Amino acid sequence: MEPLKTAETDIWRGSCKFCGSDDLYNRSVYAENSSIMVFVICRECGRSWALPYIKNDRKRTNTTLQHWAAQVKKRDGFRCVICGRTEHLEAHHLIPVRVDAELKYSVQNGITLCRDCHARVEGRKE
Repeated sequence: MEPLKTAETDIWRGSCKFCGSDDLYNRSVYAENSSIMVFVICRECGRSWALPYIKNDRKRTNTTLQHWAAQVKKRDGFRCVICGRTEHLEAHHLIPVRVDAELKYSVQNGITLCRDCHARVEGRKE
């Protein structure tokens, strides 16, 4: 099978399904039966496997970001830290990802806001 690209330096988010290590990278991306697959390798145990490639350029599809948001909401008692509401909760980055991408998954860089308070903080219309 011919790879669409080779990128040994690309980090693959997730953990090894064999040893649990988070030190993964993708060796190549290739087409298989009209699907795009990624060949993932664990640097710890050396095992590899293929996964369907899913582009994560929207927050709602990024499972690592979803886990971060769940941890932030849990820490804040599933309440908006501004008004105390418990419905329509969202996690908000205190320091925006565009300013410091390294803090993207830091729970300390997040607070829980309801949708209305989040819109006000972000300067969006409600």
